[in-house]
Amino acid sequence: NLPGANVSTAVGIGGITALVSPIPVSEGMRTIDVPVMLGVSVLLIVVVATGSRVTRWEGGALLALYAAYIGVLASFG
Repeated sequence: NLPGANVSTAVGIGGITALVSPIPVSEGMRTIDVPVMLGVSVLLIVVVATGSRVTRWEGGALLALYAAYIGVLASFG
C-alpha cells in the first residue's frame, strides 16, 4: 500500500495541480528527494516481502537511512 500511496499522491495530486498552474521543481527535489522517495519505496517492498514484521535490524537500517537523509539535507541547507 505504501509505495502505491506515494506514487498515486505524487503523480495524482501533482498532476492535477500542474494542470491548473505550472509547478516549479527545485534542483534539490530532482536530485535528492525524488530518488530517495523511490529508493525507500523499493526498500519497503523488499522489507514487506521478507515477512509481515519489520525486524530490529531492518528498523535500525531504516532509521540510519533516515538520519543520513536528514544529514544530506542539512548539508545543503
